[in-house]
Amino acid sequence: MRRKSLRYLGLFALLFTTLSTTTLSYTEVKGAVSAAPSRINMTIYNGNANSRGFNWVTNRSVTASAVIYTRKWGEGPGDWDAPIHAPGVKNEFYPGYVSWKAKIIDLIPDAAYYYRIVADDIMSPIYYFKVSSGQDEYNILHVTDTQNYVAEEYEWARKTMRIATERFGLADNIIHTGDFVQTNKNPESNIIEWGYTLDIFKEFYTGTVLTPVAGNHDAAHNMFTSHFNVEIPPLAETNMGFYYSYDIDDIHVTVLNTNEGLSMSTPLAANQLAWLENDLASTTATWKIVATHKGPFTTGRHALEGDIASLRNDLLPLFSEYHVDLVLQGHDHVYARTNPYHFDNTGFVPNLEAEIKTFKEGNHLYDYHVNPGTFYVIPNTVSGDSKNLSPITPNSELPSYFSLAHSPVNNKHLNIQPNLPMYGQIAIKNGKLMYKSYVIDFDGKDMLYDYFGIFKYTSKEASRKINNLPTTYSGSIKYELAEAVSYYNNLPANELAKVSDELKEKIANLSRFTSATAYDNSREVVYLISMLPRPVYTAKYEEKLNIIAEKYENLSNIEKTFVENYDLYTCYRSEFEWRKSAAEVDVLIVDAVTREDVINARAQYETLCEAAKAYVENYYILLRLEHTFNINGGSEDE
Repeated sequence: MRRKSLRYLGLFALLFTTLSTTTLSYTEVKGAVSAAPSRINMTIYNGNANSRGFNWVTNRSVTASAVIYTRKWGEGPGDWDAPIHAPGVKNEFYPGYVSWKAKIIDLIPDAAYYYRIVADDIMSPIYYFKVSSGQDEYNILHVTDTQNYVAEEYEWARKTMRIATERFGLADNIIHTGDFVQTNKNPESNIIEWGYTLDIFKEFYTGTVLTPVAGNHDAAHNMFTSHFNVEIPPLAETNMGFYYSYDIDDIHVTVLNTNEGLSMSTPLAANQLAWLENDLASTTATWKIVATHKGPFTTGRHALEGDIASLRNDLLPLFSEYHVDLVLQGHDHVYARTNPYHFDNTGFVPNLEAEIKTFKEGNHLYDYHVNPGTFYVIPNTVSGDSKNLSPITPNSELPSYFSLAHSPVNNKHLNIQPNLPMYGQIAIKNGKLMYKSYVIDFDGKDMLYDYFGIFKYTSKEASRKINNLPTTYSGSIKYELAEAVSYYNNLPANELAKVSDELKEKIANLSRFTSATAYDNSREVVYLISMLPRPVYTAKYEEKLNIIAEKYENLSNIEKTFVENYDLYTCYRSEFEWRKSAAEVDVLIVDAVTREDVINARAQYETLCEAAKAYVENYYILLRLEHTFNINGGSEDE
């Protein structure tokens, strides 16, 4: 059968743009699955960013099934004459339903691939994916709780993900923090919902890495394990989900299974807690992200229940001790986001005094907390189904150590029920992590609802800055060198250890030609100048200019040489003075009543430089007044 399938691959390549195959409609799902591969999704398999795990479902009539794949070169459909073959391993997990799992562990970083699923003589459409190395930028879409009973509600969730994709493009990774389905006690309904939640979202799950997290509604009948394929730690229970972790460059993602052992009266399983501590302790990644369904900081109707309290007691100290940056949660259908919590080995102390760095990105300013601690966030359900929305727990009833943030977008206190679908977008680049939350309004448009940023001095960014410097000094690299030395000097010990000896030697040699201290002392003035808008004649703008002038004069002579944008300040100061002088003349013109007033206005106008004259808005009024009073032969045609 396998040879017969492969013989037709050349023909299928020719028909690449028009290929179609049997796919499951919603009515077909309600019966039984067919031999055509369905519920296809792709994960990172073994902790390595270059691996992939594939999972799909057929009926029991299929005798052999596999992933076949080929590298994408240029714009063509790939080399389908000699594809690589990854055989599937089968398991009938429900009467008439067979799960197939295949893995690929040696993909090339940043390469692109085509693949398809072969099931006896049936082939899926051709799918495409890219192996993102995370070297430059890594983007994650965070969604949660797609759960529902009917296909139409899953369609609403898909619309949300499409809107997110329209704004940010296809993500490198989709982290779904659990409750893929709704029914967990009725097997007949449960198996149908798994078809909805995977087939309706196949445009995302077939081409983007999916990071699945087991929710309490996903725990029935071994369903979660039968629909996803990752390398599971040896001691993990798999009947109601599983836990695992993986790395992407300097990002470490840890996924918990809060169905294992956890109940209203019992804690998370001891073996999972031991695994978690070892997992976090053994990674040297710069960024640590934990994804969990039930989370420590929720403000929905489950906030005060015993299982959530148990998670707080067990997880917060671990996240604090091992410097977890971000905890992504699900379960309660609300929006909640904390202030950061200190890395103090307890995890219960909020950090309200973290240093803030502001960066201009596009036309917006964003604040980043400098290595602040652990943020916790739980977005509303991705579908926004009103039947599934949770009431919030009043702030007065929450534990005293709850420190919930205010949104920098709308100043809302982030213990809230938005009553709208939501998604989160995470971007990690150049030592910065940004999480943005969006709501989908009634017109189907997404609006920024909240954001927070984390800034770190990282070995990766330091190495990039040093690599971009030449090996010998010249005046043309004055600012870049000072910036690189300053950044390098701020590296914490664990990040400094990751910088190569070659780069350490290079920056040491070059640092003799600069003063990082002088550079650092000049940064405030540089920042204030960079934040100036184009000049307007207002008292507030003049105050900003005067503050900059005072701070600049307080710098030493060598510190002043590192204010690389001082020329911009002088230009803006000049333009402001021109506007100010012009505005004063404009007032004289408008207030002119007598012949003497007009003569005085003209005299003041003539004292202006040519640049300032260009800002006099009432010049043609002056001409008309001169014509009226017959002064110097004033003419409106002048």
